[in-house]
Amino acid sequence: ASFRFHESTMAFVCSHLAAHQNKTEDRNEHFRAIVRGLTPSIRQINNTSIDITNQFDHLFWIGDLNYRIELPREEVMEFIAEKNWNALLRRDQLKREIEQNTA
Repeated sequence: ASFRFHESTMAFVCSHLAAHQNKTEDRNEHFRAIVRGLTPSIRQINNTSIDITNQFDHLFWIGDLNYRIELPREEVMEFIAEKNWNALLRRDQLKREIEQNTA
């Protein structure tokens, strides 16, 4: 769904991406397929750098994205108890995939 609120355009995407620790590439492919599916008219101009992700002032992507922290549960719980958020962020799949421009 998308709309304009005053001078800002907003779009909302809700998705459920592949589950399980080792399915990162499947999640990334689901993301890419959703983006392709939501931009059919934009593809007609033959510019692959233009898609749904850059057509609105604000794009809210919500749902069960299923990206994980790549650590054993015990280590995750230890870092949480220690409030060592940086250690968790360093192993966050979604953060890594965004930084690598794959999600």
